[in-house]
Order: sequence, then structure tokens, then C-alpha cells
Amino acid sequence: MAFKKFTQCYEYQRELHPSSRPFKKSDLLGVVVVHAILALTLWGSITLIGAIGGPVGLAIGAIVGFFTGIITGVATAIKHVSYQWHFHRLICLSREPKCAVGTVREEPKHSAWRDPEGGTAYGDFDNDEYFDVILMPHRPADNYDTLHEPPEPESGPTAAPPLYGTTGADTDISANPRNEIYLDNFQGQELLRPKPHLMEPDPDYGVGYINQNNDPKRKEIHTASTLHCEAEGDFWVRMNDMALWFGTLATVLVTATAAGASAGGWAGATAGCALGSWFFGPVGCLIGAVIGALLGALAGGAAAAALGKALFDAVLKAVFYATPGEVEDANVGDKALGPIRKGSRVAVLGEHVYDGFHQGWHELHPLMAVVKIEPDSIRRSGLLTWDPKFSEAKDDVFGLDQEAMLKGLESTEFAKKAAELRDAWCSMLHESFDAATRQTQQKLEHRWTIHPLVDGCEPVAGPGPDVG
Repeated sequence: MAFKKFTQCYEYQRELHPSSRPFKKSDLLGVVVVHAILALTLWGSITLIGAIGGPVGLAIGAIVGFFTGIITGVATAIKHVSYQWHFHRLICLSREPKCAVGTVREEPKHSAWRDPEGGTAYGDFDNDEYFDVILMPHRPADNYDTLHEPPEPESGPTAAPPLYGTTGADTDISANPRNEIYLDNFQGQELLRPKPHLMEPDPDYGVGYINQNNDPKRKEIHTASTLHCEAEGDFWVRMNDMALWFGTLATVLVTATAAGASAGGWAGATAGCALGSWFFGPVGCLIGAVIGALLGALAGGAAAAALGKALFDAVLKAVFYATPGEVEDANVGDKALGPIRKGSRVAVLGEHVYDGFHQGWHELHPLMAVVKIEPDSIRRSGLLTWDPKFSEAKDDVFGLDQEAMLKGLESTEFAKKAAELRDAWCSMLHESFDAATRQTQQKLEHRWTIHPLVDGCEPVAGPGPDVG
């Protein structure tokens, strides 16, 4: 398998606001308005040109302009969104792919086509498959709900220590502050801690981190305390390729809606005239025809529009589910990855980006490589988790004593072992993309893909790498 990559992150330049800000969900309305104006402008322009030829030319120009305007407006709108989605949505956070190890919070899932709460279709226009990783050595309980900058000191040079969020309710982290995810001097600080240049106070710029509590009185922002990983789907690639087709379909559906309104108006006027004349004669016929025409046009247009929308939605849904992102695509091993579930231990590699469309978190996008870490394998070791309630009665953990386990990353021995485990797995993933490794793998005596100790033949003798 090979991972799929359709998007390209870009370098964000704060001084170029607002042109440098990422494409975001609220921009979609502006895209619709601009391209609707384009459609009307083309329609009107072609109609005026046709008027030069007299009444017949005017009619032909109006018809040609109508079709040209809608097809062009819809097609160019789709292509514009596709371009922005692929090239101006994700902000680069690093030049090279980043690797991380940790525990999966929930099993991989796709964005739902229909929002179960609001009942609106189209989801987030995103058919990627994704999952979140709790970065080693942090615990599932260390999931931040809110994030805020430390308050200014009231007096004196000593400020309160930075507080970026809340950890497990049962833990006093003040004694071992290095276990705070954004201050761990390890994976959390490197991959998840918010970037100052993306913490703009003006929401119109489209950067910053989501305010989960949505409280304007508090300067709180929200960001993920887990690493979001996405395997890309090709929804907007297909939409771009089918833009002209969708424009034509939209034109047909608009025409059908107009025809439905006309037919409904005619039928309503006929029925209204007959009913009105039965009560009030010719005057009643006129009044009934006007009222009937209006009601009939509304009913006929609404019915045709509903059928057209159902057809359009069905086509979009088919495109959405045609080839969604699959985590298995990032499997660089020779064997199937197998199900990733809540609690699975994984090593992941991908491009480190800030997702500007949703406004608010860091992620690996696309997910380039993923491997499951099986703690029960004789060739592999499990991961390390900080345990502030560690007891000496428990089994030995990588040779660390009770004090090291209680202190977590505040302990030199603990931090060193965590780094060794991370580096052992990440070196394997990085090597799988190395050109020299690729050449070596072509030789008959080498049948491994990620690393000989992961998916190669069992070594005849000798221990594997020392990862604990």
C-alpha cells in the first residue's frame, strides 16, 4: 500500500493578512455569492449581445446566456473550492515529516455525510479517515478541555507558571509540571503546543484555536491535546474533475425547477379561474387565476426543486463515498495492518500541519505511515505511560524505579527511556521512506518493508535493537 496525498500545505505569512490566512468553512458563502454574480453577469452580457440581432437574437441570447452562466458559475465555484481545499487550507508547521508514538483514543472513523444532530448533508466536505493519538507518555485522562495563556502578574517580576489546560482530575501536576502536555519538552510540546503566530485575536483572519466554551468574556482557546491523524480521501479531486459535469447538472435542475413552476402556475391559473368564475363570474376568474397561478407556481417549483436537490445530493453522496481515505493506505508493511481500536499502540508518520478550515488544531495530514506496536511480541516492546500512583508491588517497567514512574518526565531516567522508545519506532518509519532503504529492499535477500525486526524474517541469532 502507499499513502495518498492530494493536499499541499503552504507557508503562512502573518504580515500578509488577510490574503495569507487559510481557507475556512465560513468562506464558502462568499464563494457562492461571487460565482452567483458571475453567472448572472454572463447571462446578462450574452443576452444583451443577442439583442443586437433583434427579438429572435434576444431570445437566443437569453437561452444561451442562461445555460452558459449557470454552467460556468457552478463549475468555477467547484474548481475554486477544490484549489483552496488542496493548496490553501493546511499551514505547514515543519519542513520534514514528523513521527510520534502513542495510544489511539478511538478507532478510526470518517466524517459522516449527514450531520446526525442538525440533519444537514455534506458533512465537512471531507471523506478522510482519521483517528487521534494520545502521545506517550501521557494518559487518556490528560485531555485538555480548555487552553489559555497565563495571567499577567499583578505586581513584581514573578508571573504565575504557564497553564495551558487541565490534566486528569485525580492528579496534582504542580509537583511534576513537565508532565503537562504542552510543556513536556517532548512530543506534546513539539507537536501539539499552539504556535504564537497562529494565535491571532481577530477571528476574521481565520487563524487561532477554537474556543470550545464559546465564552466571549474569557480569553480561552481550545486545541486538541491528542494528535489528529488523517488518511486522505479524494472527494475534492473528483469534484474538480467533474466540475463541468456538475455545472451542467445544476443547469438542468434549475431549468426543471423553472419548468415545474411554469407548469404549476398554468395549472393553478386554470383551476383558479374555473373556481372563481363559478362563484363570481369573469371577475372571479381573473382573481382566481392570479391567486391560482402564484400558488401553483410555488407548489410546482418547490416540488421540482425538491426532486432536483434529492438527485444532486445523491450524486454528491456517491462521489463522497466512492474512494474515501483509508488508514490502511498508510500501512508500509507487507501484511495487513489489522483493526486499529481504542487503546491500540501505534507509531505514526506524516506531514505536520495546522488545519485552517476547521480553525483550531494540529495534525498529521496526510498520514504517511502507521504501524501497530504489539506489546506481546518478543521482538517489540510496549510504550511507557506516566503513572503518578505507581506502586513497587507492580511489575517492573523498563527497569524504572518507583520514583521515576511517579515523577514521569520530571525524571531524567523516565524521559530518557521515553525518548529511546519513541526514537526506536520512529527511526524504522523514517527508514522506510529512505531512498537507500528502498534500493536495499529490491534485493532478493531482503523481504522486509518497514524494518527487519517488524515485518522481516526471524533473525537466526542475536538480539534486536535495545528499546527496553
